[in-house]
Amino acid sequence: PNLRVEIPHTIQDIEVFNCTDHGTTPKPKCEIGMWPPFPGGFVLQDIWTPVSCSMKRFRTPEEINSCLKGKTIYFMGDSTVKQWKNFLTDNVK
Repeated sequence: PNLRVEIPHTIQDIEVFNCTDHGTTPKPKCEIGMWPPFPGGFVLQDIWTPVSCSMKRFRTPEEINSCLKGKTIYFMGDSTVKQWKNFLTDNVK
């Protein structure tokens, strides 16, 4: 099959606006068991951003320590989960 498509000689104007609004309505907090849409989100500047909910971001080890204090964590999964286990055991007290 021929997959070539000719680009038109005249293209309509494209309007570009300054983006001052980072979302129209606040998204609910991400929770266990939520069914994500597809695609579920995107990575921007090494940060996963879900499209259907807002996710807590931990910027310092102290914030992680505060969240996990007094909790037991069970890891089940593949090498990705192992990376999380290694990160937490290396960075969290």
